[in-house]
Amino acid sequence: MSCCGSELTDPKSSVREPAPEKPVFKNGRDVVPLVIAAFIAGNSTLATLVFNLSEMSNTLRGRFQTGLLVSTIVVAALLAPQLVRNVVTNLRRRSLSVDLLFLLGCVGAMGYSLVVYARGSGAVYFEVFSILLVIYCLGAWVKRRTQQSVWSSLDAWSPTTHRCRVLDSAGDWAMRVIADVHLGDIVQVPAGGMVPVDGEVTGGMAFVRESTITGEPHVRDVAIGDRVFASSVVVDASLELRATTDGSDRLIDRITSAVDAAQLAPSRWQMQADRIARWFTPLVATASILTLAIWLSRSDVSTAIMVALSVLLVACPCAFGFATPVSIWVTISRLASRSLLVARSDVIERLASIDTVVFDKTGTLTVLEPTLVDLLVSSNSKFSEEQMLSLAGSIEAHSQHPIASVFLATSHASLNVASTEAI
Repeated sequence: MSCCGSELTDPKSSVREPAPEKPVFKNGRDVVPLVIAAFIAGNSTLATLVFNLSEMSNTLRGRFQTGLLVSTIVVAALLAPQLVRNVVTNLRRRSLSVDLLFLLGCVGAMGYSLVVYARGSGAVYFEVFSILLVIYCLGAWVKRRTQQSVWSSLDAWSPTTHRCRVLDSAGDWAMRVIADVHLGDIVQVPAGGMVPVDGEVTGGMAFVRESTITGEPHVRDVAIGDRVFASSVVVDASLELRATTDGSDRLIDRITSAVDAAQLAPSRWQMQADRIARWFTPLVATASILTLAIWLSRSDVSTAIMVALSVLLVACPCAFGFATPVSIWVTISRLASRSLLVARSDVIERLASIDTVVFDKTGTLTVLEPTLVDLLVSSNSKFSEEQMLSLAGSIEAHSQHPIASVFLATSHASLNVASTEAI
């Protein structure tokens, strides 16, 4: 069996690679702290703007700064752990990432503001701390959500958590999770259902569509003794089959596992961005320290710290940390939603240099559902073209054959057929 020019081997013939570790998502609950923190940070920024443009007494100014400090602490409690964890993880790997620039900017803004707050004079920049955290966590959330859409698209090809009908030891049909199906189990697949496991047909005859495996839209007729693969769709009749693999070791699992592993591997541009970040982060930190030293000799402490923080914030390369991987994952997600699986993420980068696309077979470009292109009626026929379609539709309405849908979609069944017999 071949798929897009590549040979698909029997599931027993090779050892399955372990599935890559996928990110854990919390069904939207992870966005709640981000929304709350963004609301607080936005209001803190507006309040600070009003505060800086207004004349206030020292007492009122102190109370206002205390309120900003409290709101900043709330934002830090909601979002800071994620940033700190990522920085610590990268440092343990001896890697200086863009996350460190965000952390340095946050620490600088918070440290200076606390000193000013303790002295009771000068401007505070608690809202800068909050905004930086929100920007960082928003970028991280967008990246996670993009990855989630890709995993969801891939999991739709291999739903091991779904249930199927399995013959138990007592001879009764029972529902069982696909992942719990074992080699040798007898499985029943209804007409129109998806084959849950790779197996050999032991009962029934049917048409099977294997487009997820072969890429071809055409159906294949199977009978007792034929092999069928998980993710194939039984078109017209029910089948019974003996599982030739466990429910967690199917051919479709091999395919999606290989795609998962390939997509988790960083692309050429992602690796280049990581390499740049390794030297860019200490370079920016050094430039910020030098800026602080220069401005301390020319101006007051407040101005020097603000200029140094500006260097950190302006130089922070969000494209390295978020834009590059997110753009790759968005593309992979959109392709997966169209049933196109990308073997490696660097394939997307190479698409920019492609000027010719060559398809090795017409089936790749064929619509899954057949359509009626033309109908030729003999000049000697007593039926018109419309009547012929009506008669065919009336008869095919009782058929489960894949071609029957063509006549049902192009005609109005007007003849009452008492009974039909499939040959």
